[in-house]
Amino acid sequence: MEYIQYTHPLDRKYHLPETEDSRNNYMHEEQHIHDSSMTPQELGTTANPFQHQLQALQAKIREGAGKVEFVFFGKGKGSSQQFTPESFGKAEREDMKYLAKINKMKTSTHATPGIQGYSGFNTQTGSFDDQLRQQNLKEINKAIDFAADATTGGAVVVHTGEWQRSISEAFGTGTNKFKEFEGEEKQATIMAVDSLTGKVNAIKKDQIYYEPEFITANDVKDRLSRNSSGHLIDAKGKVLKDDDWLDINNNKISKLDPKGMFERVPKFERETTEFKVKELTFEDMQKRAEELGLAPEVYITKNQFLNESLKAKSQSIFYGRDYDSHERERKNLIKTIENVKKMKEKHIPKERWKDYLIDTGASRSHVFGMPDKMDPEDYFKQQLHRMEDSMRHIHESSAVADAQSTELRKKAEAVQTVEEYALKKTADTFSKAAIRAWQQTKMAKDLEDDVYIAPENYLPQEFGGHPQEMVKIVEASRNSFVDRMRKQHKVSREQATKLAKKHIKSTIDIGHFNLWRQHFERNPGENQEQFDKRFNTWLIGEIKTMSRKGVLGHVHMSDNFGYDDEHLTIGEGNAPIKEFVALMEKEGIKDIVIETGSFNPTTAMHDSWSRLGTKVYGIHTMNPRSFSQVHGQHMGYNAPPFYIVGAYAPSNDFKLWSEVPLE
Repeated sequence: MEYIQYTHPLDRKYHLPETEDSRNNYMHEEQHIHDSSMTPQELGTTANPFQHQLQALQAKIREGAGKVEFVFFGKGKGSSQQFTPESFGKAEREDMKYLAKINKMKTSTHATPGIQGYSGFNTQTGSFDDQLRQQNLKEINKAIDFAADATTGGAVVVHTGEWQRSISEAFGTGTNKFKEFEGEEKQATIMAVDSLTGKVNAIKKDQIYYEPEFITANDVKDRLSRNSSGHLIDAKGKVLKDDDWLDINNNKISKLDPKGMFERVPKFERETTEFKVKELTFEDMQKRAEELGLAPEVYITKNQFLNESLKAKSQSIFYGRDYDSHERERKNLIKTIENVKKMKEKHIPKERWKDYLIDTGASRSHVFGMPDKMDPEDYFKQQLHRMEDSMRHIHESSAVADAQSTELRKKAEAVQTVEEYALKKTADTFSKAAIRAWQQTKMAKDLEDDVYIAPENYLPQEFGGHPQEMVKIVEASRNSFVDRMRKQHKVSREQATKLAKKHIKSTIDIGHFNLWRQHFERNPGENQEQFDKRFNTWLIGEIKTMSRKGVLGHVHMSDNFGYDDEHLTIGEGNAPIKEFVALMEKEGIKDIVIETGSFNPTTAMHDSWSRLGTKVYGIHTMNPRSFSQVHGQHMGYNAPPFYIVGAYAPSNDFKLWSEVPLE
């Protein structure tokens, strides 16, 4: 019978080098991800967000962490369940910084994940709200102040999620296509924004539009002239296309010109006494937009505003069409009332009243409508009062309609794509936060690194979730920072540009990026292995592009299966961790935090070190060990444990038989 030897003499085999066989004694081969050159000082972890952060830091120090990121789930006023940066006073902040310093470790900050998006988009009102944006900025500033007081500097992480946008609309073309659901490319919602109010107009691509059918050049081409090149021309000599609208004089009408659109001539069906109406699809509207050099959502929204403006204008004309005659009649009534008074003064007989009033210019309809038994003065005053009421109605109705028409026309002029409008808002928020980070860095004591704003990619459904969008956010924020620094702080462009790169960098989360896997379109006949390889190649390529553009600063690392952000330990899901870590090493990015989840808060860091072959210090530094050699080694291995922490240590005074204390 073969016996399994559980223990070995303590006086031999202390420092055998690690081999593939020795690694596999305790770890399945597929769990080994990569032989990384990174150390525990570079591969940090998150503090437990549901624990007092000073205590959470102490716990991670005892676990051997060389870098810890404080996380705050609360916003506004904190509570015992949801801490905010302001839950910790000056003394506690000093203790946090001192603990990091004496343990020669680094610390960073994660602002509340309870805020997603710093453009100020309010999902409840469907509009961009600067007041909400200011409230969100306040939360970043709280984290920045905490970072300067309590950490060694570095990243202040904030989740992006600036506004919702269709995945297929943004990334549904090219070699690598994405979509959120089957048929999204035909049912997607696209949005434009009224930049005057921040109100968003959502448009479904499967929406049907109805509008009057207007006379075009093609309808009356037999009545039009042609130029020397044979092209149709209008009455003023302008070249026409078949679908150009014409006014009643056969002159071309400029599309999206409010004055011109009001001159359109609808087609009238005499048999049904109705104006003809035609049905338009999104593709029809998109074609018009392309002709005008506009995004389809911008054209559709402009067109809606202008049609409403024209409707209001037509109401104004309807109400005001008889205004001049009303004004003449009012003057006539005032004059008639004066003549009635004269008539009474002259004691003209009653039977001659009507003749006298007509002779003095009174309206025949009023005179012959006057009751015989009614006093003429009272009657004509009554008619004047009615006329003035009618004129007031015209004043109110027509003036309000004109005001509405003008307002709608202004809104049409102010329509923009959401990205064009909202990216400036996001950049403005982050540039303000970055200036605060710059100021706090200058004033803070004992910082090892500059405090910087680090927007992090999050959900694929929201702007900022894609690598290319992260680049846009960082670059736009840096440009806004430069402009603000030059205007407000009189800093040169060159110096402001350097500061922008220091104080605004992205946080990339490989686990969040892996969520794009569920939306990645499979090629025909592609098996799972081919699909995974193509997705991983795409993702690593995008991250490499981010690095080469100089926007990378901070890294979060966790795993999942591409559906939800479960924060599995690396190697437990299907994120391309091996390729990702290799790229980070190649690009020189070493500010990495291993994020823990709900089920691995005490194991994720150590398991990750093991799977990456992280080196640790031992007695024999000539042949440094990896963490995999000491992780869990208490029985059945070729050396006694070199690394015992927490509950595994019998006491703080526990020593080896050789009187050498455990590390």
